Parts: sequence; structure tokens; C-alpha cells
Amino acid sequence: IVVIKPQWLIDALGKVIRDSTIHVDMAQYERTGLEEDAQLLFNKGIATRDLLGYLWNYDQTEFFIDLMKRTMLMSAYTDSDSFLIPSLLKENKDMGAVDTRCVIDFSKSFLPHGVFQRLVCLCVEYVSRKTALDDSIRMSKNCAQFSAFAGHEVELVEDPSRQAILVSSSDVEKIIPIVSSMLLKINSNVMGGRLKWKVLIDGKAFQPEKALEIESPTLDLDVFLASL
Repeated sequence: IVVIKPQWLIDALGKVIRDSTIHVDMAQYERTGLEEDAQLLFNKGIATRDLLGYLWNYDQTEFFIDLMKRTMLMSAYTDSDSFLIPSLLKENKDMGAVDTRCVIDFSKSFLPHGVFQRLVCLCVEYVSRKTALDDSIRMSKNCAQFSAFAGHEVELVEDPSRQAILVSSSDVEKIIPIVSSMLLKINSNVMGGRLKWKVLIDGKAFQPEKALEIESPTLDLDVFLASL
């Protein structure tokens, strides 16, 4: 994709990804009958196709949806007309009490904002291809819990103070290669290869061989997810 006027693209995405406490006028959604859709988006990070069409003036809606999915800003949710946007999720202090047996450590460089949210997008897309999402995930701003991720309960927590992502699972050795492959995808497609991290399990470096063998980080997103 070549965008001749990048400001046009920024403005379009900014109509969806925005600070709801500053830039959202709920009255406009009440007038159009989309108040519940807007509350769902700005309170729970779930966008309906109807609301997205309205925000984008019903122009190029499918293009923007496809672009946000391929750049891992959005993932399909419970059906073809609803989408998850993790960057709009709210903080939940009751979530995130994860053990620290497994740590994906970015402290030698840093963990940029947006990496965790894109990881959650890929995880949701991955899980949605295996099972129904209705009751299998719980999410907040810095935490995602999956009850059926590759057959296991998995919790991911972003810890900005440690520049790390914490992973909890009953079989972390099985889960980490999948998560590492997703990070390789994000690094290749979005971060220009600048992300640096190491995986520690019980304080010892762990090299997930499967992730290193996968050559699909640059492949189409659907092909990539099918390869995991």
C-alpha cells in the first residue's frame, strides 16, 4: 500500500483510536442511534461495523478495517460485524496478578507502547480460529486472559516498570514459541526489526526453537496465523 497523503490516513484512524475523555462527544452518537455502539467502543474497546462506517463517513470502510487488522491495531471479535481494538481497553486493577515464572524481557532496549496491544490482537485472532470467543477471554489495558489458548489457560501482562511482558500458563514451554513467533511478526511488520528481547523461564534464558524456524513473519497475516 502506498499512501500519498499520510495525514488522510492518520485522520481516519484518529476517528477511532482516540482519548474518549477528551475527544468524544456522545451527543452525536445519541442523535444517530449509535450511543450503545459508541459506549461499547470507548468503554470496552469493541467496535461494531455500523459505528466504524459512521466514523469513516461510510467511505472506504472495508479498506480501513482491513488495514487496521493487517497492522494489528484491530482483530475480529465474536462475529464478522464486531472488532476488538486493544488500545482502547480500560485498566482493571483486579486483573494482572500473574506469576513471574516466564518473563519476556525488553529491558536491554525498551518495550514501546503498542507492542503489547498488537500481541493481544494476534492472540485474539489466533484463538478465534480455534474456539468461540464469548467466554474464553478477559481483557483490560495491560492484561489478557485466555481460557483456551493452544489448549491451555494463558495470561499475558504488560509490566511497563520492568519493560517486560509476563506470561503465565500451565505449559509455558508450549505457549512461548507461539508468542515468540507473534513478536517476530510484529517486529518484522511494524517495528522495522528494532525490537530486542529475551525469554526467561525460572530466571534462565529460554530459546524457543519453533519461533526461530518459522519463516512466516513477513507473510500474509492469515497465512502466518495458520502456520502456528
